[in-house]
Amino acid sequence: TGELLVGMVVAVPRHPFDADGWVHGHVGLYAGDGVVMDCAGGRVRRVPLELWLSAYGVASEPRWGWLGAISLA
Repeated sequence: TGELLVGMVVAVPRHPFDADGWVHGHVGLYAGDGVVMDCAGGRVRRVPLELWLSAYGVASEPRWGWLGAISLA
């Protein structure tokens, strides 16, 4: 996670928590200080990065980068 920068997308192509997650995956934004912001259960939340990676990374490897290679910094 050393190359993870504020504003980068953190994503998995699938996760096992519901049927849509298996098809569409899950996306969050890295907010810095070890925190990912995402939307789950209809609400925006702040989740520790390590918890996010361990929870959503069970079905596929989490990846991160700039959306469309465009830096948001």
